[in-house]
Amino acid sequence: MPTEIERQHLASQPRFKSYGTCELCGFGPVAAAARTASQIAVHKPDRVLLVGIAGTFDSTVLPVGGAAFFSGVRMHGIGVGSEESFVPAEELGFQQWAGVGPEDGIGDELMLTVPTRAGVGSLLTVSAASASTQDARQRLQRYPGVVAEDMEGYAVALACRLDNLPLVIVRGVSNVVGDRLSANWQIREAMAAARLVAEEAIVRSSWDNPA
Repeated sequence: MPTEIERQHLASQPRFKSYGTCELCGFGPVAAAARTASQIAVHKPDRVLLVGIAGTFDSTVLPVGGAAFFSGVRMHGIGVGSEESFVPAEELGFQQWAGVGPEDGIGDELMLTVPTRAGVGSLLTVSAASASTQDARQRLQRYPGVVAEDMEGYAVALACRLDNLPLVIVRGVSNVVGDRLSANWQIREAMAAARLVAEEAIVRSSWDNPA
């Protein structure tokens, strides 16, 4: 879980605590990547579950107060330029991780494990959340098909991929992307929904690691 607020909503549930170790990955992609890698080294898990809140790009597809699995995660913000002039690393010919062999390279998108039902689409991980509907529109134009925005998913996915661990991401939807008015946010409802979807993932006997 990224933050203590999210952990309080989840790990405080007796049933959820019984499933395994609940650790913080930290806020944002840098902390999440470093912390996930360190916790994998300490705990040596056979699977990882990231649970928290996110914003939805389309509340008709992914409503505020709901939660979902995601089939993939993309990284935004690593590249050149900003706003309309931004060019992602992969379009520049760079990979997030070049690897040690021709098949080891990791680009701007990673596929995720979806344990029990179809994921709603791809998650977009950002270093700075959209501050307006204009920001949201620009990101949707750059990454058609993404349905939600978070700040940790790709980072956790990259750490898991480097250790060949299956990862499921569950996000409860607290707000519409670009809406920074906290009075409109539904954090409690989003976390309650995320817990139910996360439990659906946990009770599965096994997860398949995507190629």
